[in-house]
Amino acid sequence: MLSGWFLARPARLPLVFGSFMVDWDDFLPPVPDDVRVENATFVAERLQARLGGSLVSGEG
Repeated sequence: MLSGWFLARPARLPLVFGSFMVDWDDFLPPVPDDVRVENATFVAERLQARLGGSLVSGEG
């Protein structure tokens, strides 16, 4: 079973890295739920296409 942590980094902010990277979301406005789900789905589908396996819904 493959598992790992993914930490998003805001686009066009290349200086956000290291320990500060985990705090960046405290400074940005919240993302609407539909956009968050769409983004997460995009990443999950690309990971599945590249690494295989099956997608597991976080809902329910």
